[in-house]
Amino acid sequence: MVGGRPEPLFRWEYLRKPESNVPSAHFHMHAHRDEIVYLLLTGGKSNLRIKKRAQQLGEASPTIPQLSSLHLPLGAPRFRPCLEDVLQFLIEEFGIDCEAGWREAIHEGRRAWRRVQTGVVVRDCPDEAARVLKELGYTVVAPENLPQESSKLALY
Repeated sequence: MVGGRPEPLFRWEYLRKPESNVPSAHFHMHAHRDEIVYLLLTGGKSNLRIKKRAQQLGEASPTIPQLSSLHLPLGAPRFRPCLEDVLQFLIEEFGIDCEAGWREAIHEGRRAWRRVQTGVVVRDCPDEAARVLKELGYTVVAPENLPQESSKLALY
């Protein structure tokens, strides 16, 4: 919240069953550029990037951060962003306060989330999972009643 208004700066959203032509997973930007720039310059006291940005403001030609300075997480190489990605984004980009050991806790939560998501992907497309496992040298035996590919693979 910037300036005392309860509206978020941005939000990630997932709709399990989208009812229109909106993507099932999407991102909303609420903030104005000035609000983001303010946070990029005044965030946490221990964030080195924010300190450097603020220090150079006294120079003759300061570089003002832009929205393009933000590194919005998109879920790494394989998945959508998880809560841990959003938390680390807030810490790294805006310097929000956090407890000692935050990085390890976030990494562990992210690993757990991605393992669950791997299982879900396998469930959605078991024939492809079996093909890849065979390529890796696993012995895979198909069940008598082959599960069907999930309709979720084609969702927008």
